[in-house]
Parts: sequence; C-alpha cells; structure tokens
Amino acid sequence: IGVFEIGMDKKGEIDYLSKIVRPDLGLITNISYAHAENFTSLKGIAEAKGEIINNISQGGKIILNADDSFFNFFKEKALRKNLKAISFGKNSKSDFQFLKKIKINNKNYIEIKFDNKKYKFLINENMDHHELNFTAAIATISNFVSIEDLSEDLFKNFVQPSGRGNFKKIKIFKKKINLVDESYNSNPLSLKFSIEKFNN
Repeated sequence: IGVFEIGMDKKGEIDYLSKIVRPDLGLITNISYAHAENFTSLKGIAEAKGEIINNISQGGKIILNADDSFFNFFKEKALRKNLKAISFGKNSKSDFQFLKKIKINNKNYIEIKFDNKKYKFLINENMDHHELNFTAAIATISNFVSIEDLSEDLFKNFVQPSGRGNFKKIKIFKKKINLVDESYNSNPLSLKFSIEKFNN
C-alpha cells in the first residue's frame, strides 16, 4: 500500500499529480482557507481539491468529510464518476461517525460508530483535538483491514510530526516553561486550531 499526500497551491496541481499517482482510494479532509493565496473563494479551493476525483481508478473510492459544506458537491461528482463515496465526521449520517472523547483509567480514547456498532481507540493526551483526523484514518484503514480486527491501541504510539504541536518542558534561569512547538509552515485554519489548543 502506498500513501501519498497530494498538495496544491493552485488550480490544476492536484489534477496533474493525481494523474501520476492514479489512486484507488482518495481522501479529502476538508475545505478551508489553507490555500487561500491563489484563490478568490472557498468554491475555487473545493473545485481544485475535487480534481483528485477525476483520477481515481475505475471502481475506486473517495472518503469525504460529511461535516464539510462541500460534502454534497464532492459526493455528486464522485457518483457521476461511479466511485463509492465513504463519509466520516460528527454528522449522524456519516458512515464513520465520531461520537465523543472518553477517559478510562486516565487514558484518552475516541469513540467511533460504524455500521451501528461502537469502537474505541486509545490516543495520546495531546492528540485529542485531532479526533476527525483519526476518524478519517479509521475510514481509510477499514478499506484494507476490517474495523473489527483493528486494535484499540492502533494510534497508541502515534506522535505528531516535528513542529506540529509538540510539547516540551524546558528550564531557563531556574524557571520551568512549557513550550508548544507550532513552527511548521502554518495556514489560517491550523493556526486557529493551535490557538484553541493553547487556550484549552
């Protein structure tokens, strides 16, 4: 299995790159102003991200965020291409629905509903604001391994990539300081998440 991130700064880039990759399965996490510099509207960003749908192999699948305002736009486009659309999100109509975060014996879990059954997965404490990313990951992995066979420890050892909210305790002049490293090239949406995380 090959996993590829197909990024973009402008219209046509996802089309070009996804023609090279020709994925069997695609995932669009959300539409936000992360790529706003070369677009005049969110609709333009959605159209550019939706280019991947054109290049998913025949009989393939697309995983979509049911909470996103462009969900129906992507789903209709996928159905016109005879692709199976799989949804994730907090929306009760999602195929993979994020239900809640729970704490059991001082451990943090996310609870996900699929096919009217509930599943829980252990996550690191500093990852609890990524519940929808984990839900999208479960929706993706479940195309290769049955959700019934997934260990609840699946994400136990997952750590954030460098510069994306890593937490460090440092000492300067006998003072203890909590340092949150958000130095990764930020965009307005991820910066908003960072501020909310810091506020919490």
